[in-house]
Amino acid sequence: MQYEEFVSSLNERQLEAVETSSQYVRIIAGAGSGKTRVLTYRISYLLSQMNVKPWKVLAITFTNKVANEMKNRVVKIVPEAQKDLTIKTFHSFAAMFLRKEIPAINYPSNFTILDEEDQTKLIKDIVFERGYRRTDPIVRQVLNYIGRAKLHEQYPDDIHIQFEKYENEKLCLQIYEEYEEYKAKQFSLDFDELLLRTNQILSSFPAIRAKWQEKYDHILIDEFQDTNDLQELIFTSLCLDGRFFAVGDVKQSIYAFRQAKPRIFNEKMADYREDPNKGDCIILDKNFRSRREIIDFINGIFYRIMREDIGRISYDPEVFLNYGASYPSYEKDRHAFMPEVMIVDKKEADAYLKNENLTQLDALSFEARLVAEKIKDIMENQPISKGDDFVKPNYSDIAILLRTNKPAVYFEKELLENNIPVCVASSEGYFNRLEITTIVSFLNVISNPNRDIDLAAVLHSPIFDFSNDDLARLRMQNVDKKRDSLFFNLKEYVEKNPDDTKIAYALLKINEYRAKAKDTAINVLIEDIIFNTGFYN
Repeated sequence: MQYEEFVSSLNERQLEAVETSSQYVRIIAGAGSGKTRVLTYRISYLLSQMNVKPWKVLAITFTNKVANEMKNRVVKIVPEAQKDLTIKTFHSFAAMFLRKEIPAINYPSNFTILDEEDQTKLIKDIVFERGYRRTDPIVRQVLNYIGRAKLHEQYPDDIHIQFEKYENEKLCLQIYEEYEEYKAKQFSLDFDELLLRTNQILSSFPAIRAKWQEKYDHILIDEFQDTNDLQELIFTSLCLDGRFFAVGDVKQSIYAFRQAKPRIFNEKMADYREDPNKGDCIILDKNFRSRREIIDFINGIFYRIMREDIGRISYDPEVFLNYGASYPSYEKDRHAFMPEVMIVDKKEADAYLKNENLTQLDALSFEARLVAEKIKDIMENQPISKGDDFVKPNYSDIAILLRTNKPAVYFEKELLENNIPVCVASSEGYFNRLEITTIVSFLNVISNPNRDIDLAAVLHSPIFDFSNDDLARLRMQNVDKKRDSLFFNLKEYVEKNPDDTKIAYALLKINEYRAKAKDTAINVLIEDIIFNTGFYN
């Protein structure tokens, strides 16, 4: 595809963003304004028109899905970019960086990465060894404690507690220490630590930092409103003399609970507005995705709730979202839509629940009841526009959006009790299904039997059907050396208890597949595991 072909589909603002010659660029891209298209075409423009080499470009976005989509779009326009163009998420970039540079801090480049599920299993094992149950609240408290500590770049040695600010603070620190000791022994990094170690190396080793600064001439970052201080430090380090192109919209910031700082984006925008010499600020404010009713509604929501006392970010009338597509049938008889907004003070709500001896689950049920009553009112009293007419709505015209799946059961219950038909749409991710995670864990064990979390998952799976008591027996095989790997304990247990056929069989099969893997194709090995271990049945 030629440059002239794809550029003809851009509007004036989008084209300005794609072809800007400024070294530092910030794009305010409202919802549905074509930001992915602008990012994609900006990369394509650099490669095809400015003769920038693909390996000199780094683009960062927030999900693997968007990263793959962007790269596929660029490759359609510039096929030769397929091999050398880097478009990644923050964490996958950090993983790539660490595979090359982590030996600088005495870690091997083949370190393992603990995902959220692995991390949770490990914390559950540690608290279980301390006499707690795996379902006790301390598990979630420790996970939150570790997450906050790492976002503030704090390891256990950096934390000193003289007086506890809250219950179990010292216990959380002790478990954090044990968790880090285990990870260091296994040469593992958790997800949060990928960024932490990347920043540590960039800030501590000038030669490495200089090498990566020279590597990229253009850095482009998507969803910049959801970056945090640590991510900002990393990309400030990388972009010493290069060109920086950031796209964001504080109205779409959703990761404050992970310490995202939309203020970082806003402060840079303010700098560029005040002094254009510092960089270019371009606003994409036309939505091409939604009907005008929806855009009116969204603008109303932000006008009502986007303020310092609620979200710590004020509404900016300059980035009011406009409609970019027209709907003739609607323009004929337009009615303004103003959203109903209920603002609840969380402290007051929590105090009310406590005074009334109610739980958060009671609050969810109450909220669901209010929604059910609102739906009944809509069905009876609020016609909706369809074409040129206003008609009585159907239940299928109404949707309830929830941030997580957990509250869905309460809404479903209340709706059904009010004779409102409901369809709950939620799905388990394919790669989170037990069948898939078990096979992946088995392959990891074949590759490295000292991966405790994967080995525990395989032993606990239907293949070997170990109970929690079976696993605890193995872990406590050497109480004085309980941080030995689970595989080491498994071997030692079988040597001492050869008549325990269940555990002996597990060791036999694992060793059998480790031997097979040396000269067996991966697809054949997977089929063998599925059909010859009883797992299929």
